[in-house]
Amino acid sequence: MTVQPEQVTTVNAEWSITLVGDHADIHALPTATGESDGAWQPRAGHGDGIGIPLVRLGSLIDAVQATLADPTARELIARHGEQPAWSRPGIDRTERVVYLHGPVSVPDAGSGYGLTSRFQVPVQTLRQLCTRLRGAAAQSTTVWPR
Repeated sequence: MTVQPEQVTTVNAEWSITLVGDHADIHALPTATGESDGAWQPRAGHGDGIGIPLVRLGSLIDAVQATLADPTARELIARHGEQPAWSRPGIDRTERVVYLHGPVSVPDAGSGYGLTSRFQVPVQTLRQLCTRLRGAAAQSTTVWPR
């Protein structure tokens, strides 16, 4: 009999985050219009990372914070250790996208850098990801006042 890894799932109106084993699966849910405009891979030459539309940044921060507040999630993160692995975010003024560079994989994307609604990050980097997302949100208000 195999033992299933502990799993934590956090869901809000725009995002679903599932922690399984050593990674967090972050999935952008379809919008009210049925579009799944949640996440983009960065453009060629940008290295590791992911692009998040500014319109979804606040709800992603909320989802990551809710995940980090879960006792089972905290235990999983502690078990794997924490590591800072996300560099400072960059904001694309023409596409209104926040690019975060760090340890990300895109399991449902083929070659190139097309639109995707799901990406994975190591659980060790989740707190640092949250810090970088909050920094990007603070920076974005100076670029596009709400």
